Parts: sequence; C-alpha cells; structure tokens
Amino acid sequence: MSVILDATKTLLSAKQKEDERLQDYTKRFHLEREVLELHIGGQIILTKVVESMTDYDSKDPDNVTTIVMNLRIFVP
Repeated sequence: MSVILDATKTLLSAKQKEDERLQDYTKRFHLEREVLELHIGGQIILTKVVESMTDYDSKDPDNVTTIVMNLRIFVP
C-alpha cells in the first residue's frame, strides 16, 4: 500500500525543475503516471469528473467507456 501512496505523491507533486526542458518534464510526468497505473492495475479515472459530464449516462456502459476514452485524449 505504501508503494501506491508513494507513486501517487510523486505524481501529484511533479513540477518542472528550474533548468529542465519541457520535453524532459513531460517524459518524466508520463513515466510517473505509468508507474502509478501499474501499481493500481489500470487507468486513473476521476469518477466525479466523468459523472459531471453532460453526456454521462450511468445506465449505458458503452457511453461511460466513450467518455473515459475521450478524456484520455486530453490527458495523454
């Protein structure tokens, strides 16, 4: 459990270092996100964000999947 908490803390506290290029920071951020996803066993899905979407329909699983995949486009 502490490994998951450490990975979460690392991802949430990620900042671009003073002399770090944006491309390097982006790579590091993606790597930290992948590490957390490996520890939790899947994608990081913010349920409240998905449920607040105007086209959300909890009775339609395909709709929920579509929304999650569309959100994934914005968070590569």
